[in-house]
Amino acid sequence: MLNIFEAYVIHLFSIILLLIIYVINKLKRESKTFSMQLFYGILFTNILLLVLEPLSFLADYTGIMWIHYANYSLDFLIIIFSTIIVGLWASYIDYKLFKKQQRIYQRLFYQHITIVALVLLIINFFTPILFHVDVQTNIYERGYLFGIRYVLIIAVYIHVVYMVLKNKSRKNSKIVTGVLLFLLFPIIGSIVQVFYQRLYFQYSGLAMGLLVVFVFLETTSGNKDYLTNLYTRRVLDEYLDNLIVNKSEFTMVMIDIDNFKQINDTYGHQNGDEVLVEFSSLLLEAKVDKQSIVTRLGGDEFLCILLNEDHENAQVYIKRIKILMSENMTLSSYPKLDFSYGSYPYDHKLSTDLLLRQVDQLMYEDKKLKR
Repeated sequence: MLNIFEAYVIHLFSIILLLIIYVINKLKRESKTFSMQLFYGILFTNILLLVLEPLSFLADYTGIMWIHYANYSLDFLIIIFSTIIVGLWASYIDYKLFKKQQRIYQRLFYQHITIVALVLLIINFFTPILFHVDVQTNIYERGYLFGIRYVLIIAVYIHVVYMVLKNKSRKNSKIVTGVLLFLLFPIIGSIVQVFYQRLYFQYSGLAMGLLVVFVFLETTSGNKDYLTNLYTRRVLDEYLDNLIVNKSEFTMVMIDIDNFKQINDTYGHQNGDEVLVEFSSLLLEAKVDKQSIVTRLGGDEFLCILLNEDHENAQVYIKRIKILMSENMTLSSYPKLDFSYGSYPYDHKLSTDLLLRQVDQLMYEDKKLKR
């Protein structure tokens, strides 16, 4: 059996691991997508549980009246947050599969088991069905329904595995593999802790699971285009969905490089790639607001989502690109190099597909005027 000091070390190591994941992702400066917000919710709830559980260890066997109430409160919070984190995790996987933010809201972020746990905890004030903390000794004792929380949690795990396997054709095998590996750690930790109360692997196992999720679903999911280092269409879809659900103000700009095929045919694909890289860097340099993002749709087509100051000055953004192109040694060496664009401010009436069609049409109208 582990002693309390060893349990503290395991929890501390797990907290450091989660903080490293957070810092790495922040250093990458990824866009603030809905899935990443859910991931951070899981991460920080896990850290909170890793802090609360050792504090409850300290309170055990301490015969001081006020510590009794602190101990009871800690155990109360541990049960609540242990169900909250499962709901957030289920929401994260659901969103990864279906990309529908509204679907998560409709399912109450899978917090049904948290509601059940809260009802049971209220009952527990009057009769100790989940746990009891002795007033004199502060000794923690399990109630006869203590296992119901684990039953509910495992039921959610089973539901999510079924959902993933049923819809695995929607995504590649990385999601399926990542989910199943992620489940392995917290399930084993939960089962072990049910039978051996003083083996503290439940939340540290969850931290290991989050590491697996980070590797499989966040670092290998194709957030950035390999050539231009711009965001991919996958990030664009998530970002747009988040903006539309939150009714944010933004302008969409679609850009296509004129005569790009001629550059490839005349100078070679290596020169064409160089043009793409240089032009992509200018699209990033021209924006003012950090929340504005630039994505590569494919080939020589790009799509920019302008927010805040960029949204208010969309034409200024276009002018900056033209100025930067004229000052760039690589791009200015091609005399016929130019771009066409379509710009449209979102009016909260169009769907994402209709908005994309609108800017696409405006871009091709701009291209026709140059012929």
